[in-house]
Amino acid sequence: MIHRIGPDLSNNYRNTDNIKATINQKMQEVTNAYDDIDVFFDIGDNDSKKNKSKTDSLKDKISNFWDGITAANRIVISTIKGTVYGALTGSVVFAGLWVKSLRKAASTDLSSVTALIKHPIKNLSKQNKIITGTSAGAVFLYHEIKGIRKIKKSASKS
Repeated sequence: MIHRIGPDLSNNYRNTDNIKATINQKMQEVTNAYDDIDVFFDIGDNDSKKNKSKTDSLKDKISNFWDGITAANRIVISTIKGTVYGALTGSVVFAGLWVKSLRKAASTDLSSVTALIKHPIKNLSKQNKIITGTSAGAVFLYHEIKGIRKIKKSASKS
């Protein structure tokens, strides 16, 4: 008996139609497997973005450029406002805590009052310094977040 080496060319594969059908079936299985992977990982086609960028007119490009400039301008304005209002808030809170410490020092002795007047930051407690910095930072963050929300709101309108 002679043993064959290589693929089995039985009756199923001798007909070219059967070979084509088998190949198409295997290709369909592979395609379905890739579709399942795309759905699982939420992979979308980037062709729509590429086609859109090719079809953008000069007017759209200029509009997108000025939208970016406007967004940067709003961020800068909100940063400046946050810095100024944060510094003002920190100063007011610091002054209020300093007056409170001054009243407490006045009730004890005169040397602590003069030290508090000469070196207010050095003689203020660590807790009061933390409160001052936190309040200034909170006001700064408020204005930053407000500016970012304004940018997102204007971007969603257009």
